[in-house]
Amino acid sequence: MNQESQLHTTRAGRLVIALLTIAVLGMSSIFESPAHADKPIPDAKASAGDLFENEGPTTAQIARQKLIASAKAAPDKLQAIGLFCHNPMGWKMLVYLPPGKAWRLYGAIRPIPFPVLVKPAPEDDHSDIPAAPRGRIVQLEGSLSINDEGHWQLIIETDRPVIQGTDLAVFSFYRPGDETRETIARYITRQEPQQSCITGSVGTEHVTRKQNDKLELLSARYVPKSFAGEKTAKTLFPGYCVWIGATPRAGN
Repeated sequence: MNQESQLHTTRAGRLVIALLTIAVLGMSSIFESPAHADKPIPDAKASAGDLFENEGPTTAQIARQKLIASAKAAPDKLQAIGLFCHNPMGWKMLVYLPPGKAWRLYGAIRPIPFPVLVKPAPEDDHSDIPAAPRGRIVQLEGSLSINDEGHWQLIIETDRPVIQGTDLAVFSFYRPGDETRETIARYITRQEPQQSCITGSVGTEHVTRKQNDKLELLSARYVPKSFAGEKTAKTLFPGYCVWIGATPRAGN
C-alpha cells in the first residue's frame, strides 16, 4: 500500500471514531445518568394557608363580635342578638348577662299582651341562673316539641350549665286542670281556628340592649278567628312568651 493510500485510510478511521464519539455523547444526553435518576422531584413548598380557601368569619362569629363590642360599651346592661336557626319551630340567640346579678328565665303559657312584654304571673314557670362575678355570653336555643306523653313543651337549651346547674329549661303546655294551656297547644297544631300568629324574637342584625333588667327573647300570640276588635296594648291573645329578667330582691 503506498503512502497516499495509507493516509486516506488513517483519515477515514479518524472520521469514523469521531462520528461514533458524537453518537455516544448524543445518546447519553437523552437519558438521565444513574447519579440523578434516583433523586426525587422536590415537593412544592406551600404554607398551611395555601392548602385551603380563604374563609371569612361566619354569621354566628360576626354576631358574637357585635355583642362583645356592645357589652364592652355597656357592661351593666342586659343585651342579646339573634342567630339564624335551621329549625322552623325554633329560635337561637346570644345573651349577655351582666355580672353580679342573679337572673330568671321565665316561660308564660297563657294570654299574652299585645305588643308589650308580659309581667310574671303566679302560674308562670321560671328557672334560676345564679350570679357570676364576671359578665357572660350564653347561647340560648329554644324550640317547640312533643314529649313522650304526647304533650307540647317549650324547651330552652344553653351552651353551658347555667340554668340551676344544668343546660336545659322545659316549659310544659300541659298542666292538670289548666284548660288554657291545652287550648294554646291546639292553636299550635291549628286545631283551633286562627286569623294569624304574631311571633317575635330577638333581632339578628343589631344588638338589643335593655335599659332595665328584662328582655323578651321569643313569643307567639295567636289571633283567634273570631277576633274582631282593635289590637291595643291591653289586648290579650292566647300564646306563649319567654323572657329573662333579674331575680327580684327580697321584699320586692
